[in-house]
Amino acid sequence: MRLAVLKQTGSVWEYTAEFQKLDRYIPNSNSADRIDRYKKGLKDPIQRMWLQQTTLQAVTKGVDSTAGIAGSIGTITKLTQDITYAVQLEAAINQYR
Repeated sequence: MRLAVLKQTGSVWEYTAEFQKLDRYIPNSNSADRIDRYKKGLKDPIQRMWLQQTTLQAVTKGVDSTAGIAGSIGTITKLTQDITYAVQLEAAINQYR
């Protein structure tokens, strides 16, 4: 239950540590569910930026799928990739401020 209501209030690293601590109690969850739960707990600006980047990636792939222009983001299939990407987005937001 605590994992379902967990929200990022500090840094991505702090949120990630708490998420991973609680996520251990759900051993049979699949990767897609874990990633979805993780993303839903991130701060709104990070979630919006994530959506913008993945939408841009999808459009770019649709326009030029053979050139591989959007290869920098890639498909996120593991929670570790998800965490790394969230940290990068948080750093970009902080740098912009």
